Amino acid sequence: MQRRAVFRVKGAVLIIAGAGSGKTTVLVSRLTHIVRYGNAVRCDSVPENVGEKELGEMETALTTLSKEALGSFLERFAVPPAWSVLAVTFTNKAANEIKERVRSAFGDDSEAADEMWTGTFHSVCMRILRSKGDLLGYERGFGIADTDDQKKLIT
Repeated sequence: MQRRAVFRVKGAVLIIAGAGSGKTTVLVSRLTHIVRYGNAVRCDSVPENVGEKELGEMETALTTLSKEALGSFLERFAVPPAWSVLAVTFTNKAANEIKERVRSAFGDDSEAADEMWTGTFHSVCMRILRSKGDLLGYERGFGIADTDDQKKLIT
């Protein structure tokens, strides 16, 4: 199941498993795989000649080819820009672990790791609001205050 999650080419993947079962490893492997070899969602950068037949060939290749041969096989598919990849998690600890492992996996190509959208749901949404909030009338330096923060600000 982990291998299927890593190499799935179309659509989103939700990974639910217990502690220490390899969720982060699967997610990091999938992120690097997507940026190196192909897209996780259908988009304009996927060649029109990629259809069900090619996807079937890819699934067969996943179980029969060596790692090197698989990489060569997958290079013929469109590769999305790193900034178009989004990975969200619930905790800062998990988000930081994913960022570090992605950076390590890319090695010299740390630019790709920096361009990926990885973080907690809150940090990713904040990043979106900071970059596009002006369209909603927000200033770039706005802050978000929970109930306790609001009480402290008032006093």
